[in-house]
Amino acid sequence: MSLPRDSRDSRDFPAVPSSSNGVEVLARNLCDTGFKYNWNIEDYLKGVDQEIDVDSPVYEINVNGLQTKWSLALRYWMDENGLRLTNPVVICLNLVSAVVTSPATSLVDYREQLQVRYQFGIWNPAVKQYEVCPVGIHTIEATSEPTKTLTSIGARDIIILDRHLSGKSIEIFCKIMLVREELEQHSLALDLWTKLRSGENCDVHIHTADGSLVPAHRTILMCRSPVIDGLIDKEGHIKLDMSTPLLTSLLQYIYTDRVDPLDSPEKLLKFAVQLEMPGLKNICEKALIDSITPRNVAALLLIADTFGCDLLKKSALGFCEENSSQIVKTVAWKVMEEVNPKLFEEVCQTL
Repeated sequence: MSLPRDSRDSRDFPAVPSSSNGVEVLARNLCDTGFKYNWNIEDYLKGVDQEIDVDSPVYEINVNGLQTKWSLALRYWMDENGLRLTNPVVICLNLVSAVVTSPATSLVDYREQLQVRYQFGIWNPAVKQYEVCPVGIHTIEATSEPTKTLTSIGARDIIILDRHLSGKSIEIFCKIMLVREELEQHSLALDLWTKLRSGENCDVHIHTADGSLVPAHRTILMCRSPVIDGLIDKEGHIKLDMSTPLLTSLLQYIYTDRVDPLDSPEKLLKFAVQLEMPGLKNICEKALIDSITPRNVAALLLIADTFGCDLLKKSALGFCEENSSQIVKTVAWKVMEEVNPKLFEEVCQTL
């Protein structure tokens, strides 16, 4: 396994001049908080030889009324005989604590939903570039009371080779962006979602491909999609060729303007386009951009071209250009060459 290289180590989250305790603060807007932490592990090989688990110091970031503490860790797999494997190594991100300290916390039942977007990387001193992992996403909830337990946010497998060593040390970084959304107990979105879940005053029933019958409110459906109204018959029934879990995600977007968790963005994207829901299309497209890897980039290019996702296509082409030596040959490349030769030629020009 090898990681895509990125010499612009703050490509995803533009940096602003600020640092504290080795933490570089990154910013997009006043509602989002981001930072990058560089972790230098001295005498890394000694820890491997002595089978010592490695943990970073706890690092803290306090921005925009949000106080968080984090830590990184390296852990190792075991073989069938219980012996530690040198590779791959597991990089782990842990949330030690999170507390909201803004004036809004005086509100009753105040809480915030935080989407954690994280990305690991390891420094390659030979080429002076970071080799980065794909972006991961995890959702947490913060209140005015500090969390009391360690929360695992995410982990990635990487292979650490001689090229990553600077003497006996290695350097790992973790970039994090926290996307904030207030979730007061009686917000409009939460009240609408609660109304749907209760089935109260529903006047439409949606038939799914797996045989479920899901109630909904016609007025809300019509407001969110100009296509849905034409699909409802005289008895107030509508058939959608999707599974019940996928319909749940669709309805969550219709009623709350969000999808969490977004488990199948490529499947939901199809219906976002069919039902003319540009906001949902943007959510799915963004999730697919975050999931680009050397193995799936061809499949995502086909999806982007099929559904007119210009940003996804641009991001995938850029990924191919920057990581040409890491691209994995899959069936999707053969499919692209046969059914969409124009796109295949466009990609080849970037490699």
